[in-house]
Amino acid sequence: VSQSRYGGVIADLNGYYSARPGVIPRNDKNFNQNWKPEIYEHKMFANLPILEEGKKLIEFLMYCKTPVVILSCATTEDFAEVATQKTEWLKNNGMGHWPRMYVKKKPEKAIVANRQALLIDDSEACLEPFQEAGGNVIHFFNSEQTIELLEQYEVNGYETYIGV
Repeated sequence: VSQSRYGGVIADLNGYYSARPGVIPRNDKNFNQNWKPEIYEHKMFANLPILEEGKKLIEFLMYCKTPVVILSCATTEDFAEVATQKTEWLKNNGMGHWPRMYVKKKPEKAIVANRQALLIDDSEACLEPFQEAGGNVIHFFNSEQTIELLEQYEVNGYETYIGV
């Protein structure tokens, strides 16, 4: 599965996590053992660094006055805690006013897919089901490329979902 180097579109999960246990989450053979302390002791999702690439994208979307919904996977087992931390992160980073929706598994993001919905995400596991369900997708690698693609979509006609 292809993902950006960040592990997110506006938050840098890989950067945070690799600085602690020392590996990128998807490469961590002890992921389940390392994951819980990061969530419950270190409040990982509330403390992720914001991506500079993500800031550029957010600024563009605010300039366009595009309806934005934060659509995020909050895991199955620790759903309530992760969703709470992600909401805190959004508020602390100036995006607490945007509507948000949390799902337990990446493919579940497709439940909001329709012809006027556009998902920007860095994970094919989110993008493919969304597109198959009739939504439009942009695979996030960097803000410059994403903004160019958004301009082709004439972004004002879409409700834009940002994967966090």
